Amino acid sequence: MIMGAVISLHFILPTGGWIYPTGVPCMEESSQEALRINERLFYFIPRDILDIPKDVLELLCDRLSISEQLQFARVCKSWHSVAFKRVNPKAHEPPSLIGLSNDPTLFGRRIHNQITCYQIQPKSFQHSDPYIIGSFKGWLCLQYYKEELIQLVNLFSNIHLDLPSLSTMKFIPSHKSLSLVGPSKHAKAFAVLFCRFLSPIMIAFVSKYGKLALCEIGGSAWEAHETDEQYVNVAFYNNKLYAIRKKYNKVDIFEIDHDLKLFHVGAIEIDNDIKLFPLAVAGSSRVTNAKWDLPFQSYLVVEPQENNLFLVMHHRKEVKVDFLTVEFEIYKVYEDRLVKVDTLGDQIVLLNDSCSEIINVKDCPPSLLFRGNQICFTSNLNKNIGIYSFKDGIVNWLPPFRTFYGIHWMLPRLVGKCTSESHTSMCCPKLSEPP
Repeated sequence: MIMGAVISLHFILPTGGWIYPTGVPCMEESSQEALRINERLFYFIPRDILDIPKDVLELLCDRLSISEQLQFARVCKSWHSVAFKRVNPKAHEPPSLIGLSNDPTLFGRRIHNQITCYQIQPKSFQHSDPYIIGSFKGWLCLQYYKEELIQLVNLFSNIHLDLPSLSTMKFIPSHKSLSLVGPSKHAKAFAVLFCRFLSPIMIAFVSKYGKLALCEIGGSAWEAHETDEQYVNVAFYNNKLYAIRKKYNKVDIFEIDHDLKLFHVGAIEIDNDIKLFPLAVAGSSRVTNAKWDLPFQSYLVVEPQENNLFLVMHHRKEVKVDFLTVEFEIYKVYEDRLVKVDTLGDQIVLLNDSCSEIINVKDCPPSLLFRGNQICFTSNLNKNIGIYSFKDGIVNWLPPFRTFYGIHWMLPRLVGKCTSESHTSMCCPKLSEPP
């Protein structure tokens, strides 16, 4: 762990950043000629900790937890710049749970059943009555009731980005209607488009009515997409917007022009020949003849390392008092078709109702719970939290967090603002020209 500016190179050695000659006995009385050491090798070893190359520091920083990265950033200005301005920042931590709690005794960061829980009080945010829509790449998407706005927040970097008022969305009801249904009823899903530095550029929003709207970060209004179709989930992929229809029969593909207008450029057919599971009556083992249309929910998830897009289908087999029996199917998107995948390998899907992401287990410290080939999911309907294994199809259920509301999986990341000098075509995706 880094404490202050007094650091030795021994801190670097365990990371594998430096390779020293091996297989040679280290004896003080041995002569340089006997050891056959090339003096030129020592020119590559920094004499001062501040002379370590930037790319090595970035690799080192990616292997630290959030708390260690914050200490890393306090060493000097150059190290602070590495921590907050490196491309595609990471945090060497296992997946965490984050949620709101009104209980002051639960405030802060705790380890519960091998899972880190970030418990936040609503007063910690800039506005009153916050509701967590979801989390994505270390950012929280919040909705505020009184202010009628949406905000992106990175708690670890202390960045708050206000988005335009919900009233600028043509399909959002008036303030009087909001008071009748509550703020949580207006957000179904969202997606965020980032630059290489994980600084948000654009956000797509799906209302409870299944309508799409887009907004640039720093913009003054939401641009609503006028269509009769309704959607349940969205994702940015290869500078396009993918959206799952409410009937789960298609994934529509849109190009985005500079005015944030959506242009339909294709669709992916989803096979509707899916088995139906019987629905069990809550509190009873008796199975009724009633059936649900399946899948219960579908999600679009982008895998960043290989730049793949996946479609995850969530099926509910039955409902009981305190938990759900579920299963998942996952498909890889190949242009205009879906191919079923039987394993996720070393990857873990952090599945939320509103937005999901994929991480690699190699980026996490060793854990008994997170071994890869898994889906970590939550349900805000009844606060169930589970880890589904594709290896055996078994769900490891965690104790319900009854004192939480708005529970979501996330992987903490220390993200800095992308400066105007960095916010160029080198790091920002290009939008399509109007057709």
